[in-house]
Amino acid sequence: MFISYSHADRDWVERLKRMMAPLLRGSGQELRLWDDSQIEAGRKWREAIETALAQAKVALLLVSDHFLASEFVMGEEVPKLLAAAEAEGVRVLWVSLSACLVEETEIHQYQAVLPPNRPLDQMAEAEAKEALKTIGLEIRRALKPQPEAVAAAPSPARLLQGRTLELGDGVSLPLIAIPAGVFVMGSPVDEPERRESEGPQHRVRLEGFLMGQTPITQAQWRAVARLVPPLGQRWERELPLTPSHFSGQPDSDQRPVERVSWEQAIEFCRRLSAITGDVYTLPSEAQWEYACRAGTTSPFYFGDTISPELANYNGNYGYAEGSKGIYRGQTTPVGMFPANAWGLQDMHGNVWEWCLDHVHENYKGVPIDGSAWRNTNSGQDGTRLLRGGSWYSFPWYCGSAFRNHDRPDKASYYVGFRVVCLPQGPSLNP
Repeated sequence: MFISYSHADRDWVERLKRMMAPLLRGSGQELRLWDDSQIEAGRKWREAIETALAQAKVALLLVSDHFLASEFVMGEEVPKLLAAAEAEGVRVLWVSLSACLVEETEIHQYQAVLPPNRPLDQMAEAEAKEALKTIGLEIRRALKPQPEAVAAAPSPARLLQGRTLELGDGVSLPLIAIPAGVFVMGSPVDEPERRESEGPQHRVRLEGFLMGQTPITQAQWRAVARLVPPLGQRWERELPLTPSHFSGQPDSDQRPVERVSWEQAIEFCRRLSAITGDVYTLPSEAQWEYACRAGTTSPFYFGDTISPELANYNGNYGYAEGSKGIYRGQTTPVGMFPANAWGLQDMHGNVWEWCLDHVHENYKGVPIDGSAWRNTNSGQDGTRLLRGGSWYSFPWYCGSAFRNHDRPDKASYYVGFRVVCLPQGPSLNP
């Protein structure tokens, strides 16, 4: 339960918490109130607030003239809470503390807990206590699980089935069905080796999609590079048949393709789309992290640390309490390491993977619908996101939340990609 208020109205927060003490005592996590007085000394207050916002199930807005005049509250907190209410079903409760122009804001679209024309500061003491009791009981009701939400029929997006795309000459491309859902993107401020670019954490709601089980292999790349365009069409860009540095070995066909640029990866997707009639593209950054985590919140989908037995990275270095180990110094065939809960493999290490998004220094202003975050101004940097780490990377680069980037025309021997298929998704055009 996130309480949004102006510091000038702090006394009302304390009075509400005192009134709710019997409801909170012994209730575990069901009734957990959060306000910024809980930020520990030494923590960055803005990031702590962003993390609490991302975890909120219910938001209580204590509205006053001070509240509406606050640039931070009305410019950052409230828009995020109202967006989460629309996209994720976060319950918004609001109470009028003093006479103010709340009817001129979006807040007024939501039903108030108390009559807005009877602000708390105009009530007699006994009436104010009864009002605080009403607010407390409404908070408890709002935080209780809603049975109808559990029993609701799944949407069509949740009924996606995986498939295997045949590319010819015995080469196939397995696609895993990723279910629709909501997750918290980014890393908490206390995660080991965390970077500022991994925050603030925020909720994202995604529709279902299909994703390549592994990075695109050299055999899959070659099969698509050889495709003949449909009658009357021509390919937009030539693709080299053998771009990879680690080629010419007995297991090369099953190693990930590398030394392919973002622009070449997009051309690969265009060809798949033209041949199949479906929408193939690179994953958005949100789709990639959601699929990688597969419901987990730890730094890696297999837990709090990483080892060379679980992924291909520079094992000369350890992560957190993890051990060091072998450094292979090259790519390995895809599918050698444990899959995540949704059946995806090589999400950590082996090769970096291109995403659709342009680079941004943090998540402030990021879309919350799972779509790619692109720069519309042609004068802005065209650099694109990379995820997952590689055989060449330090272990902390391989984390679920770690973000890297490079120019879209650059091809490196530690960078590859995987594809997604969007049955109802956004346009392919980058």
